[in-house]
Amino acid sequence: MSDKKQGKGDHTVSDWAVDPRNTNWESKTVTRPDGSSLEMYRHKGQQTEYPHVSQEYDKNGKTDITKDIHQQKK
Repeated sequence: MSDKKQGKGDHTVSDWAVDPRNTNWESKTVTRPDGSSLEMYRHKGQQTEYPHVSQEYDKNGKTDITKDIHQQKK
């Protein structure tokens, strides 16, 4: 997708890049030392670091809904 940089601690952070699955969006991935990750998406061309949508994944690449910021407990 894009170049990766060392983030805080042992996190790896990619640059914003056009998402190959939907070229109207850009994506950025933060990978943690335990293998879990956070994928962030924003509309193409937006100059903000704050994503419009984000999704957590566990170390196996499966959606980790326990950490999904859009999931609300009832």
